Amino acid sequence: MATPVNRTNLAENPLRQISPSFPLAIRLHPDIESRLERLAKTFYAREAILEHLEDLEDTYLASRRLERPAKIYSAEEVKHELGL
Repeated sequence: MATPVNRTNLAENPLRQISPSFPLAIRLHPDIESRLERLAKTFYAREAILEHLEDLEDTYLASRRLERPAKIYSAEEVKHELGL
C-alpha cells in the first residue's frame, strides 16, 4: 500500500515527497564559492532582520506609548460615548 502524500509538505516543497534527501557535493571555482558564501551570509542576515522587524517596531511603539500614556476610559464612559 502506498504512503499517502502530505499535501501541506508538498505545497511547501514539491520535491520533498518526490525525491529522497541526499547530500550533494559539487566542486566550484574558488571565486564562485566565495561569492556564494557571501550571498548566503547576506541572505540569512536579511531573513533575520525581516523576521524581527515587526517585533522591533512593536517595541518602539510600546516605548513611545509609555512616554506619553493615553487617557484610560472606563466601560461606562465608553458605553456613554457610544450611546449604549
